[in-house]
Amino acid sequence: MKFHLSDTDSRLFCEGDQPKEIPEGAYFEWKRDNDGYKKELYININTAEDLLAFAKRVDEELIIIPPEKNYYRDGIPEIEIYNNYRE
Repeated sequence: MKFHLSDTDSRLFCEGDQPKEIPEGAYFEWKRDNDGYKKELYININTAEDLLAFAKRVDEELIIIPPEKNYYRDGIPEIEIYNNYRE
């Protein structure tokens, strides 16, 4: 299953326009919206074992966000790497 991939800190994957640190198996795709084109990060997770292995690789807690609740609202669920505090 395809997931958007984000992080709470919003700085893990990009520094300006340049990728900084991308987890193994993740990939960028260009998406177009009203503001033009932008890169979005995705990962394919097919089983619970894949999800647990991914959590172990990033060594952070994960938040799974259903498609109807995520920021992107495009029918794709999201995995957020919880790497910072937020209220």
